[in-house]
Amino acid sequence: MNYIRTPQSAWAAMTDWAITVVAWGGFGYLLVRCVADVLRGGLDGAPLSVMGALGAGAEVLSVYVCVAAINALALCVWAQYNQFRALGDRRRRAPAFSEVKQAAHFEVAPTLVRALQSYPIATLHCDARGTLRSIEAGGATVLPVDKVVPLRAAS
Repeated sequence: MNYIRTPQSAWAAMTDWAITVVAWGGFGYLLVRCVADVLRGGLDGAPLSVMGALGAGAEVLSVYVCVAAINALALCVWAQYNQFRALGDRRRRAPAFSEVKQAAHFEVAPTLVRALQSYPIATLHCDARGTLRSIEAGGATVLPVDKVVPLRAAS
């Protein structure tokens, strides 16, 4: 299953952790307080046996589990809805970039572009100024080092 991961600032991450810790602390406090009250007989006025107390605690826990299950179901339905809603918003394929446009962009001959498209992997070697120095494809140099092609205007 793919999970959506987005970068968070340090403040947002700490806030998430703090809210989570407070929520679990509140849950633990309520659980312990309820079980302690049942064991002391605070809910009915009459003390219960240990098995009776566990039964009453299980009832409270079952309510918590039901609420958690409803929350989980709501989150799953919401995620599925968002996934369905975003189907039309996916990236569409970019329009075709013709060989002539590619050749003009890199300032090379269209025949070189066609030759490079026949190789699954090509390595472009540029200098620090962005000038294309050589192209290696299929283990051989396709464009020699002496052919200098500016890729961008010199600054």
